Amino acid sequence: MSLTQEQRENIVRVAKEWIGTKYRGNTCIKGVGCDCGQFLFGVYVEAGLVPADATLPKNYSLQVENRNDTDYIDTVRRFAREIPESEVKPGDIVLYKFGKGFYHGSIIVEWPAYILHSLQREGVTAGHGMNTRFRRREKVFFTLKDEVTK
Repeated sequence: MSLTQEQRENIVRVAKEWIGTKYRGNTCIKGVGCDCGQFLFGVYVEAGLVPADATLPKNYSLQVENRNDTDYIDTVRRFAREIPESEVKPGDIVLYKFGKGFYHGSIIVEWPAYILHSLQREGVTAGHGMNTRFRRREKVFFTLKDEVTK
């Protein structure tokens, strides 16, 4: 069973409530600070779709563009399954490739015109999924796994 319309609306509502949260690496506190990965985690936990006691890497490096590891995308794959861009709906995830790996995640409100994510200079903010910063980046899309949303 895929996410219901009600679950999707709840994800988007919760994600919007995080707007204005400052960027703070390795942190996940709404209104205080989060990085892009912790933002995703915090929203899905608050929306009741991912268990709050789920384990995530805690001491990951934020200087990732020159590394060739898959920790970020592998963590997303624990909770979500890849979907084609044509199936993207509100509440789904887009990951962007920077350097050698996928290191930036966003929650989709309306693809590609409206995404929410945490950026180093702006914190949690809204943006366009294909703005100049992201247009030429390789992208991969995810939706929560059925077994996570039960």
